[in-house]
Amino acid sequence: MKEIKMNADGKDLTKRIFSAMLATAMTASVLANSVPPVLAATDERPVRTLTMDTQSYTMAPGNIYDFRAKVDGEGLRQEDVKVSSSRDGIARVARVSGTDKYRITGLREGVCYVIAEISGVHASIKVTVQKGVQKGGVAARSVSIIGYDTDPSAITLDTKSYQFSGTGKAYQFLAKGIAKGSSPTVTSSNPGVVSVSLKNANDSRGYLYEIRSVSAGSATITVSLGGVSAQLPVTVAGGTSSPITLDTKSYQFNGTGKAYQFLAKGIAKGSSPTATSSNPGVVSVSLKNANDSRGYLYEIRSVSAGSATITVSLGGVSAQLPVTVAAGTSSPITLDTKSYQFSGTGAVYQFLAKGIAKGSSPTAASSNPGVVSVSLKNANDPRGYLYEIRSVSAGSATITVSLGGSSAQMSVTVSSSDPVGSTAKTTTDVNLRSGPGTQYDKLALLYTGTTLSVLDTSSSEWTKVKTSGGVVGYVCTEYLQFSDGSQSAAVKLSHSSGTIPAGKTFYITASTQPSGGDVVWKSSNSSVATVSNGFIYGAAPGSATITATDASGKNSASCSVTVTKAEPVKAAYTTPNIAGVGQSVTLVAVTDNTRAGVRFAINMNGTTKNFDVGSYTAENASAEGLASNNTRVWKTNVSFTSAGTYSVTAYSKTGSSASWSSTGVKTSSFIVSSQDKNTSTTESRRISDEMLSLIGQWEGYRAAVYPDTLAHNIPTIGYGQTMSDGAVFYNNLTKTQAWALLLNSVNDSYTGPVNSFISGNHLRVNQHQFDAMISFSYNIGTGYWNGSSQFDIRTIMLNSVVPPTVSSGQSLPATASLNFDLYASPSASAAKLTEVSMDASLQVLQTTFDSQTRSCWYQVRTASGVTGWGRAGYIQFQNSSSMVRDLNYMDSVAIGSEWLRWNRAGGDVYAGLVYRRLGEAKVLTFGNYAEASPSSALYKHNTYGFIYPDNAKQYEQ
Repeated sequence: MKEIKMNADGKDLTKRIFSAMLATAMTASVLANSVPPVLAATDERPVRTLTMDTQSYTMAPGNIYDFRAKVDGEGLRQEDVKVSSSRDGIARVARVSGTDKYRITGLREGVCYVIAEISGVHASIKVTVQKGVQKGGVAARSVSIIGYDTDPSAITLDTKSYQFSGTGKAYQFLAKGIAKGSSPTVTSSNPGVVSVSLKNANDSRGYLYEIRSVSAGSATITVSLGGVSAQLPVTVAGGTSSPITLDTKSYQFNGTGKAYQFLAKGIAKGSSPTATSSNPGVVSVSLKNANDSRGYLYEIRSVSAGSATITVSLGGVSAQLPVTVAAGTSSPITLDTKSYQFSGTGAVYQFLAKGIAKGSSPTAASSNPGVVSVSLKNANDPRGYLYEIRSVSAGSATITVSLGGSSAQMSVTVSSSDPVGSTAKTTTDVNLRSGPGTQYDKLALLYTGTTLSVLDTSSSEWTKVKTSGGVVGYVCTEYLQFSDGSQSAAVKLSHSSGTIPAGKTFYITASTQPSGGDVVWKSSNSSVATVSNGFIYGAAPGSATITATDASGKNSASCSVTVTKAEPVKAAYTTPNIAGVGQSVTLVAVTDNTRAGVRFAINMNGTTKNFDVGSYTAENASAEGLASNNTRVWKTNVSFTSAGTYSVTAYSKTGSSASWSSTGVKTSSFIVSSQDKNTSTTESRRISDEMLSLIGQWEGYRAAVYPDTLAHNIPTIGYGQTMSDGAVFYNNLTKTQAWALLLNSVNDSYTGPVNSFISGNHLRVNQHQFDAMISFSYNIGTGYWNGSSQFDIRTIMLNSVVPPTVSSGQSLPATASLNFDLYASPSASAAKLTEVSMDASLQVLQTTFDSQTRSCWYQVRTASGVTGWGRAGYIQFQNSSSMVRDLNYMDSVAIGSEWLRWNRAGGDVYAGLVYRRLGEAKVLTFGNYAEASPSSALYKHNTYGFIYPDNAKQYEQ
């Protein structure tokens, strides 16, 4: 799966990825990846199993079929088995209450998989729904081993006894020998002295528990399962908690309605400290995060002019923070939109209010809420306060955002619109969103069979609807059944004709009016071309007509297809992707199994040199429902005497005496004079083999095309390659073909925009920085580098200059590009002085750069006279265009922390995306390719202290 093709879905409730289901022997491969390590053959403990009584089944739409998915073994419960369908629109599955039986209901033609899962182990049934077929399938039983019942002597604790030196502290221990998925119990003989709780039942080392000292005394902790138990004696001394320290000695607000955060350290995790203000009418205080790895995070807010003392205490220990609030006012408020016009009711639009201090409580009001309503969507957006307006009825209104004596307005008009007037029902549980895409907020969960009024069908992917309760939003069209029965009054194809070389696939899409209707695909000559879900396979030279017909059978559209002879070469590439002068370079070509030789033609300084190859290695791929792909891989080695990019074309022939083909596949070899990964230059670059390997590991290999459920079901193949309609490509790829596709795609489509960003901004970049940018682009897209939309990664990079020397008594004018904290010294552990708002005017007094930690700081003076240190990535010199921009002086924490924010897909945060971003950030800032690999023990470890965003803190290690 391309884990982060940004923001996918329609039905984004289920986040399982079913791409592997298209591969041959899918069940076996899933089980092979899921079953725990096999125990020794002498282990005679009872096996814990998941048993399925069916492997595949074929049924007609509207039919039902019952199967069993039974679990056996200690600690397993039938109700914990999760059973789901990979395509709810094709077949739906539900448990027969109180039994181990599950019922499949066929809905429409297609193929899907029904998955049973428990304790990380999966088993599946392939379900084919087809009109007019006889019911039947393979009823062979499949047994998946989950693990073994607990050994009566196996529960052990990694700690024999423990003594707390005082109350309010915590300690964690492991219980081992308990089978995964069991339900052990843990108790304290004296919870008034020591409490105990389960922290992690999925820790790879065992069951992780936490004990906490409550009062002086002793207690015994017991972990048990069935008749097996283990004990941990614990004592709590009568001492007090450790001294509490605050990371800020004192603080001054320069106005009301502002906020500041500080850390209280020395408090044991899990304690319940109190924080109070001596004068809450002047300064209020609240706990923001009790789980911050650095300590307890508190926030104070200026309410009115005056002074107050903040006290954090636990037991008999406390620490104080004196705070004063000056009588100043807040900064002027500005909106990023002056006016807006809605074309109809039920629509939404979002805008930013800037110049408001983080943690403030601004108000937003509509002069006419019956026409336009307004609500706060995100107070923590780094760009400002994010608001959303919604059109209610025709008319006009003024939106006002205010704080204290400062305010800003936006005028809004709503024009009337006529609804379509038809209705539709949801075919599965699906989200109603505020706009036509998964980047918009979820308004409600619509259950299967919900009737909706259709307001707009102009988009083929999203339909605008209104619920019976009057809520207007958008639903992914794929999950709607329109009320006219046939679902369409017309069928349209993305392409009316196409040419396909034999052995390749041509992808087209069908749309119906109204949107969302089902279609049935058919080929007039399956010996020439076959079709499934719009994927047309060229079987042999000839002509065929592909027809898509709607559910009523009355409406159809056709595509004329011509299949030509097979291409002489399927793929070609050179390796390594970056080679040095004189270094051996391997030329690789892939053909079908009818070719007798390959010729590599290289253009060397205006002269073509040929390298003929007569030996090969066979490599095959097969996937269910697809033609076998039997290939030959041809290789030879060459070297180059000078730097440059050399064009390479691979040709083939069908016999020893046959002529070479007139056409071939082009690729290139990139030769450099130096392969230093750390020196920064403005030269054009290519991605390294180290980063290509990491992309391959993150993306994963898929031989057959599959729908990426996190990216609008975009067809995806190989190592995350996506296909749009009209694409002609090889399906059922071998690994060599998939690697060639990845390498050439990165070189041809992703390298250029990044090199343009570098050259266009006169930016000095080294190899590992370039590698990270390419990997990010392959996952997110290249549009951000040279686009005009807000992109804070780009901002931080362009702020990175060779630090200028500022003469004593002098200063350089600058601007805050983003909100940032100001410290008493160039260290995040120093006392915080204030928060600087984006767009604030600054004077830079000094600069410092640490090459070991890759940290760059500027000492600045704010307009209000506060002098302190901020990270350079957040500060832009007014004359930065005349300075030397160099990413070797980029602040590692600023850029790494921003990099980690790109962790969402379908509006949700995914651990895989968090750790991929972490790996890229390690390469970007320190060139640490080793820790970026998922196979590294430190892959998930935050080695360099990047600051995780709030939505991903749970994944920090």
